[in-house]
Amino acid sequence: MLALKKRLADISKSTGFIQTGESWRIQITPDIFTGERLNIGIGVRLPSGAVRVKIMETPGRLTCFYGEAGAENILFAASLYRDAVEAGLPSPVTNIFEADRQPIYNTDTDEALVSLFFDQVSAAKIETKKPHTINSVRREKLTADIYRIIRKARPTEADSIIPQSPMTILQTEKGSRPARIPIQGESAFAGLESAAIRTSHVIQFNLMNALLDVEVACRAKQVSKMGMFILRPNTQNEEWNTMVDNAIDRVLWRAPSNCYFSADSDHEKLAGKIIDFALGQRAA
Repeated sequence: MLALKKRLADISKSTGFIQTGESWRIQITPDIFTGERLNIGIGVRLPSGAVRVKIMETPGRLTCFYGEAGAENILFAASLYRDAVEAGLPSPVTNIFEADRQPIYNTDTDEALVSLFFDQVSAAKIETKKPHTINSVRREKLTADIYRIIRKARPTEADSIIPQSPMTILQTEKGSRPARIPIQGESAFAGLESAAIRTSHVIQFNLMNALLDVEVACRAKQVSKMGMFILRPNTQNEEWNTMVDNAIDRVLWRAPSNCYFSADSDHEKLAGKIIDFALGQRAA
């Protein structure tokens, strides 16, 4: 264990990734004869050693699988586990297991707890007709959509905004390095990333990479104007919106003071802001 902690510390020093905690899935075997395991929660360990647990507190889909009595028994067992481990005691429940321990990097542990629970504990979700659909948007699709809108809105100027390839090669002190610069206006570079993703640490990782690429490219090419454009999820789901806001904030407060940034859930509006920025209608 000490060797593993030393290795993680070495990785943090060499890559800039800082381990902020550890997570694991909480699983239960409702039927010892089948041996089937079901995710019922997420646990995280803080750098201080304290443990936080988020478990299912309402039946969700459990009633469909095990009936009302079975669902209540699972919830009761989960609460016993939570109360024990958060108090630093061994779990009194023999059919609850901790699985797939993973380090948490560059993310607040409480935020990771909610995000991982939302992602991995599918039994907690109730199958109902949802008034607000949650759709993820990949970066590649976002980039293609924004390029299409820009070409339609400004056909004669699009080529001065859209590079032949979003990937460019930079000459740095450490040799040639690739960087992704999807928006390259006159004396202006900008990143373009999707935050319409279900996992906060992925959003944060992608935004940080994009920000670093733009910052390094501006320095290498002696470009004074830099920006970052972000697609927010088009949803009224408050939990998802809060998760996205927190993930964005954890990256952008580190951005240089001269970095212009804008976020929108509407592709057309985001493209319009990019056009204004790239063609010099935004202050540097």
